[in-house]
Amino acid sequence: NLNVDQYPMMDEYDDVDLAESNVTMPDGSKAKFYSNAKPNVVKKHFEWMADYGISGAFHMRFMVDLDIEKNYDWKTGVLLNVRDAAEATGRVFAVSYNIAGRFSGDVLEDLKNDWMNLVDNELITSSDRYLQHNGLPVLRIYGIGFKIVDVADTAKILDLINWFQKDAEPKYRVFLIGGVPSRWRERIGDSREEAEWQSVYESLDGIHPWHVGRWTTLSAWDTYYTNTIALDAKLCNDLGIVY
Repeated sequence: NLNVDQYPMMDEYDDVDLAESNVTMPDGSKAKFYSNAKPNVVKKHFEWMADYGISGAFHMRFMVDLDIEKNYDWKTGVLLNVRDAAEATGRVFAVSYNIAGRFSGDVLEDLKNDWMNLVDNELITSSDRYLQHNGLPVLRIYGIGFKIVDVADTAKILDLINWFQKDAEPKYRVFLIGGVPSRWRERIGDSREEAEWQSVYESLDGIHPWHVGRWTTLSAWDTYYTNTIALDAKLCNDLGIVY
């Protein structure tokens, strides 16, 4: 059932960091693949960022199955690789939680506890390459306000936002960016429509809408920019929210 749209160039990776597969290439050789579990692989990606003027990266931390020990270990291992690579290459990094998916417990409470663990035990924000804004570590939570994301309790989300901004011990406080739907401002389309979501959006320190796939032509881009992005940016500017 394997389908590969594009096979990456492998010539800049160290062979020791690649795993040989059973997939046969046109020349008869076996295809090799990389994993971000390997520190040198992540370092190579950050070296490319340095070469081409990319300042850094958000590391997506999916909350799904994070309670499973092996899953936690490899996800956290990749995050530590990101930290080490950023420090080695002079790039910055920040954590971006993803709350999409199906959960048996309270994903927002689990997220809070995981962040405290990353700060206290993994020392993520102690790195001098962890992205800061207004003197605070930057944290992004993707999935706020989406119809397709099974997190609908606005009171709990507002409590979490308030905790990150004011109620937590100072070492846990952050500059909080919400990964929100493309139509968050109007609360239509991919956004939940209840009026309470406006308070959620407007309580964030930063807003990062999901613009992926919202246009396919240059003319559609012009329309999308005029009707969505420019108006989003104006509202955020009026509210003092980074967009």
